[in-house]
Amino acid sequence: MIKRYKFLWLVVLFVGGLAGLATAMAFTPQDKGISETHDAGVDSVALLPIRDPHLQEALRLMLTSDQRWESLDVRGRYTEYAYQADAQSPSVPHGEAVGKTVFVEEVEIHQPFDLTYRQYVGDAREPRYQVTIHDGSVREESHIGEKEPQVSETALSPTRLQNELALLPRTLQQIQPGTIIDYPLVRQIPARILDMLFPTWIAQQAVSPNRLSFEGEAQWLGRPAYRIRLEKPGGGTAVITAWVDQQTGVLLRYRYEVGGVLLAEYDVQEVKVK
Repeated sequence: MIKRYKFLWLVVLFVGGLAGLATAMAFTPQDKGISETHDAGVDSVALLPIRDPHLQEALRLMLTSDQRWESLDVRGRYTEYAYQADAQSPSVPHGEAVGKTVFVEEVEIHQPFDLTYRQYVGDAREPRYQVTIHDGSVREESHIGEKEPQVSETALSPTRLQNELALLPRTLQQIQPGTIIDYPLVRQIPARILDMLFPTWIAQQAVSPNRLSFEGEAQWLGRPAYRIRLEKPGGGTAVITAWVDQQTGVLLRYRYEVGGVLLAEYDVQEVKVK
């Protein structure tokens, strides 16, 4: 009986010791660059192995860009380049650009879901495609310059869109590795410019195998920006360079390269923020 009591006492001491050790470890400061601020966005970024405060700020801006403005009026130019794929072609060397398509896109957004979007091709003065959303009512017009433009109207649920908005990660702690959640308007309208105005998809890759780095500060249209670089581990073939507006978190410029060859670029031409 005495041996049994001693054994039980040793078990109690052992469990108590483990509990005390776990408690001490939980409250011991870890060397992970934890921010001293109380801003959840900053703190979650600092928990990652990202030491550069400029990169931390750029990620925080992109994750919360839509919370930093009431309305945006933006005109941007997006260019896609086509390249010769046949390396044996005697007329066009492999990798040389053989054409490009230029889209000029205009968008006016009033938070949360009032939007007018127009797409122009090249130097056309009249848009070929236009979408408007107001209070969940969507009107889409395409081939506007023709005698009988195509028009369709649908209805969206503002409640559903608001619920989708609530799913967006606002801190890096909320990001699910391997999963990119787009802004609701980006899913509703296939517009390249919206990917730039709601760039949370880039910041979400901070917890992926891809590598983010800070390349310096710059200006575009007189607006201060952080220039960041996203690439595959080990300097893989795909590289994105983005200029993040320091006021709003939207992208003012964008470059996408594969194997050192530029495939797409985007530049804001006009921007008004409220």
